[in-house]
Amino acid sequence: MKKTKQPPVKRYVAKLPSVIPADMVLVHNHVRPEGFPDIPLDFNGFRAWLQSGSIDDPPLVACTCGWAPKLGQHFRVNRDKLDEKMDEGVCPACLGKLALRKQLDGSLRCRFCHYRRKQSKKK
Repeated sequence: MKKTKQPPVKRYVAKLPSVIPADMVLVHNHVRPEGFPDIPLDFNGFRAWLQSGSIDDPPLVACTCGWAPKLGQHFRVNRDKLDEKMDEGVCPACLGKLALRKQLDGSLRCRFCHYRRKQSKKK
């Protein structure tokens, strides 16, 4: 039987866990509302989750923003590498695979979360 690569398990958190399980990492998105890092989760789009699996899929990078210092090292989504993954159809908002579909106006839209990215104008 052929082994297939397992996708990362992602569990959104409504409050900070007291400890991070050994097989998981703490990740937050790119959103930085006013007052960051002293803001509650789910405030103005700031979300965090526990994730197992590789930190390369979705691409993560160690974060030094000062959020959740008591929990030690945490990660954030690497937006630069994620832009490269958009060419493969990965949504930068929900990280859904093969989620982006080209619209009639040339923009990209996610079929899961409805994230939309306008087509960049070529010079």
